[in-house]
Amino acid sequence: MEVLSQMFKTTVRSGWIKGFKMEGHSGNNIEISHSLYADDTLLMCEADRNQVLHLSVVLFAFEAVIGLKINLAKSSMFSLNADSDINMLADIMGCKVEKFPTTYLGLPLGAKFKDKSVWNGVIDKCEK
Repeated sequence: MEVLSQMFKTTVRSGWIKGFKMEGHSGNNIEISHSLYADDTLLMCEADRNQVLHLSVVLFAFEAVIGLKINLAKSSMFSLNADSDINMLADIMGCKVEKFPTTYLGLPLGAKFKDKSVWNGVIDKCEK
């Protein structure tokens, strides 16, 4: 997975993909293009055809180099304010489209964080 991470970092540094920008603790802006945990991967880019094509190329190259098959049929694409383009972008990747809210690694994504019911599953797991 370190190889995949380095491939995404190179793609971002080259300007082919733009990740999610946020302000870090020291006031510096950071750009997050991916999150890897065990066999789960979260990829972030703009809703742009060229960026999604670059994502696809990175994943294809990773498969060729490492030999691990990425099952895009089990993968999902989510939209943040790009609903009109999402189906076309998902077709490029060969994955399905889903909507927020959802969970990733057991944590809620896209839900109203102040809604306490969103956290019930997390609290239950922690209690167990």
